[in-house]
Amino acid sequence: MRIEIFYSTKDIAKLLGVTDECVRRWVRSGKLKPWCKRNSKKEGDEFAQDEIMRFLKENPKYLCRVALLSSIVENVPLNNPEL
Repeated sequence: MRIEIFYSTKDIAKLLGVTDECVRRWVRSGKLKPWCKRNSKKEGDEFAQDEIMRFLKENPKYLCRVALLSSIVENVPLNNPEL
């Protein structure tokens, strides 16, 4: 059984070294598709790990910003507290 992992706008911004607003711009432009769209900026949208992987494949310049690239390859959750 596969476990879905979700990340907030803040999580993605922190992971990729960009601002929350940058992530929101990607959503508005269609580059990044939220799994769950929230009405509140404070809560932010939620994104499935598969969607983040798709975004990174289409935008490889952000791959270098991911601190532990091996976590993606090994399917370890990107927000694993042990990392």
